[in-house]
Amino acid sequence: MQQSGQQSGQQSGQAVWTVLDEGRASEVEVRTGPDGGVFLGIEAVQTALGWAWQEYGWCRGDVCIPHTSTVPVRGDDGLVDLAAFAGVLGRPYAVETEAAVAVVGTAAAGLGAGADGEAPDFELPDVDGRMHRLSDLRGRKVALNFWASWCGCRWELPHWEARHQELSGQGFVLLSVSLDHRVEDARPWIEEAKPTHPVVVDTEQRVAALYQVANVPTVVWIDEAGRIVRPNDTQYPSDTFTVFTDVPSGPAMAALRRWVTAGDSGLTEEEVAAHTPTADAAGQQARTEAALAVWLVRNGHPDAARRRYERLAAESPEHISLWRALMPLLDVDPLGEEFFAKAALLQEAGIPLARPLPVGNGTGPDAGGN
Repeated sequence: MQQSGQQSGQQSGQAVWTVLDEGRASEVEVRTGPDGGVFLGIEAVQTALGWAWQEYGWCRGDVCIPHTSTVPVRGDDGLVDLAAFAGVLGRPYAVETEAAVAVVGTAAAGLGAGADGEAPDFELPDVDGRMHRLSDLRGRKVALNFWASWCGCRWELPHWEARHQELSGQGFVLLSVSLDHRVEDARPWIEEAKPTHPVVVDTEQRVAALYQVANVPTVVWIDEAGRIVRPNDTQYPSDTFTVFTDVPSGPAMAALRRWVTAGDSGLTEEEVAAHTPTADAAGQQARTEAALAVWLVRNGHPDAARRRYERLAAESPEHISLWRALMPLLDVDPLGEEFFAKAALLQEAGIPLARPLPVGNGTGPDAGGN
């Protein structure tokens, strides 16, 4: 191990890189190896990742990892292999040498619903910068509506607003979450809908990661106590896209009304648990690759970003919201030929665009679903 580190140090170049730690960017001096490895000094690790070298281990706040359980310190120069260190932390890692940037992403552990089915709390801004927190809605039934301007569901926002107005007097509130990377992409659709319910923008898809959203639209129901009673479901408030998705609005909207008025979500606790998606290492690696692609676009590396996008779509096609959200940033029409070509490949691979859950009983005609 030491010999490998010494060779890396001897053959490497030194430069200032950007290291992203769950979205926070730091400019630090790194040394790069001939094999593409990225090596940081101890002070740079603390600057970029917040982990300090102590006598007994690496520490961040109250958490310490004994030196005996870590392997990234290399050779006599004491440099830390960033990829190996990310592995010790159980976190995904991605690098783009051409742009001098490395990303240490979010570990799968801790994402998703709590042990008792509690919905992960979050705070996001609306298009005017006002912050909205999920936990502030406790005491009411909440439907999280994940959507985006790059999805046909952008036309559904006025219909969702109608459902909010219809049911808000019965202890219900809609919270719409746009997965657009640019606020200005979402703004015209929000302004056109004139919502009275909160509509926020998740520009970094952090809340989408919390709820493991694979595609939009995705709707999650949360009860008055903050527990998920209906996880990631494909629901439409109108029949605009029924021909394309084969998912009519009537059953879902009837189920929504039944839940709001009678407290029946249509799923047992066991079924909720079975349908709740769980985070895994592969999915978090895909999210890290997508975050790197977004950074590359924003910082003037569109060609490198395009390569990341193509690889993401090819290697992680089931994570539709990740690669499709990149399309507008790359000046690719997310409702054009390229998307439909990729959608056809998904269909051939048996990966569904729409993933509706069973609605249980009482799925009669929709009383005003359009």
